[in-house]
Amino acid sequence: QPTQEEYDAHMRTHIPFRKWCPHCVKGKRKNDPHRTLKEKEEQEVPTMSWDYMEQRGKDGKIIEEEDGRNKTIIGIDRENKWISAIVVQKKGLDPYAVEAVGKEIGNSGFNRVILKSDQEPAIRKLLEAVKNERAEDIEIVPEKSPVAESRANGEVERYVQTVQGQVRTLEMSLETRYKRKIEERHNVLPWLIM
Repeated sequence: QPTQEEYDAHMRTHIPFRKWCPHCVKGKRKNDPHRTLKEKEEQEVPTMSWDYMEQRGKDGKIIEEEDGRNKTIIGIDRENKWISAIVVQKKGLDPYAVEAVGKEIGNSGFNRVILKSDQEPAIRKLLEAVKNERAEDIEIVPEKSPVAESRANGEVERYVQTVQGQVRTLEMSLETRYKRKIEERHNVLPWLIM
C-alpha cells in the first residue's frame, strides 16, 4: 500500500496508473486485450496523427451533443509519444480549432511533419485548413488512412481510449472527493479533458 503522501500526490492527477487506486482500476481498465504490430521502420518525416474523441457517459455510451459542445481533438506526436487534447465547439472548420492544432504542431518543433487522420470529412477539412494557415513556416504532408482500415490510424485511437480513461478516472475521483455526482454537461469536464 502507498504512504499517505504517495496516495495524496496520486489523487491529484491519477497519473501514472496505480493498481491500488480504485478510480484508476475502474476508469482505465480495458475490456479485451488487443495485440498490436510494432512499426519495423522509423519514418524519416515525423508523423502526427489526429482524430476526434466522442465523449462517453459512465455507461460507455456516446453522449449526443445537440448544442455542439465539447468536441475533442486528440493528437499524437509519434516520435515523442506526446498527446494533445483540444476541446472545441464543433467538428470541422472552426477558427479556434485551426489555431489550436496549428499551435500544437508549432510546439512540436518540427519544420516538416506528416499529418495523419482517418477519412472523416470533418477532420480532413480541419487539417487542410491548418496546412493552409501554416504554409509559410511548416511543411505539412497530409496523409489519410485507407478507407475501412482502422489499424492504419490505430495509434491515435489507442490514445483516444487513454484520454477517455483518464477523464473517467478524474471524474470518479472528484465525485468521491466531493460526494457529489458530476453531470454529463458539467463545466469541469472540458477542463478535465485538457
